[in-house]
Amino acid sequence: MKELNLKRIKYNTLHARIMLFRDRNEYEMLMNMSPYALDNGIGWTIIDGNVPLCFLLVSPLNPNTCELHFFASYFLDKQFNHNILKLFKDVMDELSVEYGRIQATVDASNRRNVRFAERMGLKCEGVLHHFGMDGNDYYIMAKWDH
Repeated sequence: MKELNLKRIKYNTLHARIMLFRDRNEYEMLMNMSPYALDNGIGWTIIDGNVPLCFLLVSPLNPNTCELHFFASYFLDKQFNHNILKLFKDVMDELSVEYGRIQATVDASNRRNVRFAERMGLKCEGVLHHFGMDGNDYYIMAKWDH
């Protein structure tokens, strides 16, 4: 298996334009929210060399809560490893200092994404029935410091 040269860098929309997304809907959703995230939030890209593998965008909802948005490349399925998870856990640690609550909305039918959120320390708080544009149920998952 090829050695990855992973780095976490500040997100910009150029990364989204060159990343090979798993599906078109994910790309359109990112491009719609990207200007808001850049103006009002924080974002990181994980790159291997010059190839974007995934993004993590953070939108503040209020002074104590932020929402995570994760977007993955087609290549991430083949290259995901513990180093990528560690980079995102470092992000979670940084966010925990600023926000008491970190949350994400995750498609309940996508076990890989649910498992990823769990590995990031998020716990399921409830189900949003027929929440997505696709009619799927979604989990609201969160991590909070007491």
